[in-house]
Amino acid sequence: MGTPVSQTVEVAPSADVRSRADRIALPALVAATGISSLGNGLTMLAVPWFVLITTGSAARTGLAAAATSAALIVAGILGGTLVDRLGFKRASLISDLASGVTVALIPTLYLLDLLSFWMLLGLVFLGAVLDGPGVSARRAMIPSLVKRAGSTLERANSAMQFAQLTTGDLLAPLAAGILITLIGAASVLYVNTATFALSMLIVAIAIPGAIRVVDNVSGQEAGGASYFTDLKEGFQFVLTDPFLRRVIPISIVVNFLFAPMFFVVLPVLASDVFDSARAFGIMAAGFGAGAGIGTLLYGAFGHRIRRFTVYWGALAGASAGLWLLAVSTSVWMAVLATVLVGFSVGPVNAAGMVIMQARVPERMMGRVFGLLYAGSGLATPAGLIAGGVAVQIFGLTAAMVTAALGVTVSAIWVGANRELKALVDETETRTSP
Repeated sequence: MGTPVSQTVEVAPSADVRSRADRIALPALVAATGISSLGNGLTMLAVPWFVLITTGSAARTGLAAAATSAALIVAGILGGTLVDRLGFKRASLISDLASGVTVALIPTLYLLDLLSFWMLLGLVFLGAVLDGPGVSARRAMIPSLVKRAGSTLERANSAMQFAQLTTGDLLAPLAAGILITLIGAASVLYVNTATFALSMLIVAIAIPGAIRVVDNVSGQEAGGASYFTDLKEGFQFVLTDPFLRRVIPISIVVNFLFAPMFFVVLPVLASDVFDSARAFGIMAAGFGAGAGIGTLLYGAFGHRIRRFTVYWGALAGASAGLWLLAVSTSVWMAVLATVLVGFSVGPVNAAGMVIMQARVPERMMGRVFGLLYAGSGLATPAGLIAGGVAVQIFGLTAAMVTAALGVTVSAIWVGANRELKALVDETETRTSP
């Protein structure tokens, strides 16, 4: 018999030290996530603009965007296993460091006149790949930090999602527009590097050094499982777990149907129906406001409501919002629809994460979350392409009705699935105080 794999076990600090550290850790993780999301949001806008002004080619700009989407899929499939093997905190730190360096190389090589387009494409791809494990690692930290802080998974995930929403989806576009105008797209990428550094510093200082038992994820002895064995184990868990086997197809379908909303449906609706660019901004803002309110309310009251009720009810609310959008005859009717959709999407995303954190073994969270992100990454570009084609061939109304019908069928299927309800209720029993 070989020597058992060494383990790093958390040692409880004194009561005073522990209470102080436990109070700080979870808010610090939320802050680090928000700062990282801000940087990613800046990059999502600065990189396409940088490519466009340096190459003058819309086609090359599209290639850069495609490289980012492809990288998210690769990162999800391959990066999650690294998260589990390295440990959550270490994976988060390495991810931020590597992503920051990669992003900083783009403007640096450009200023040195050494940056070719294909080198730029490679750095964009690599930066997105390296960022993925950090996202999975921070999500995987939540259950342990929640236990230490005496909080709830609902509050923690709501706070994480709200931080991502406000910084990545709302603040980043505004900041990017101002910063690109003031300092240029290349310099904005240095700002993004600074956000990665700040996120890394917060995690390094405020997150406990050992927030879980770190062992060989396969449970074998020293010299046991390889990276690919661990990766295979992650795939097997996702494919055989009764909850994930039921939920993942629904998640992929819903992501596919929602993907065209911002980039196809709302712009065409504003242009062809309301003849107003301002209408597009108002409708998009309505979604953001609804999502923010829904997420905050879920954080405040979600732990008092059955998880299955939240998950099913949010899907039902989103389908109602899509139906209202499909029959909207005025801008304000459409805004009400986007608010309702956002209000529903906020809780359903957080509730889904809560359920998975309660169900997935901690040693496999990196792999499972990574594979889920990869599935979402596949559904989104496919949905964008399909949505654009559907609007072009069948018309806007037919495309919106199809999306509303698809989400409605998904909500009905979830609501009527007794096995799924039992599995969700089981996770609630496991994590009840």
